[in-house]
Amino acid sequence: MASYAMAHLKLDLLLKETGYTAKKQQRLNVFLTNSLEKEHPDTGTLFATWLSNEASEANRIKRDAPVMVVMGNPPYAVSSSNKGDWIQELLKDYKKDLNERNIQPLSDDYIKFIRYGQHYIDKNGEGILAYISNNSFIDGIIHRQMRKCLMAG
Repeated sequence: MASYAMAHLKLDLLLKETGYTAKKQQRLNVFLTNSLEKEHPDTGTLFATWLSNEASEANRIKRDAPVMVVMGNPPYAVSSSNKGDWIQELLKDYKKDLNERNIQPLSDDYIKFIRYGQHYIDKNGEGILAYISNNSFIDGIIHRQMRKCLMAG
């Protein structure tokens, strides 16, 4: 909730500084949702009408909008609670046909967010993925490439 509220506040302040005046009842397209969960059927009423409306709008974006840019600083957590069926199913692409002893690091949240971004690029046929990643992402790629070179040479 805090990052959602701060995003609205900061964007609103920035727009006011530039002289932009929003139309009455116009909202920013920032939604409260768990990005790593698939859209849900519209829920009707959760805790309050505004929360139900927020969930419905987030579901509409996930389901219907052509998300073209995914950027951020994803969390790093190998043992996260983001274990929903939708993202786990998407991660199977990354885990198949690997000749690795330990694929648990591929369950890290930052890998899930990379796969999430790739999902939207695949869905739309184009897009941009821009993330800050931890050094294990680069180290893993470099070590794999070095092993391949050493085994080939």
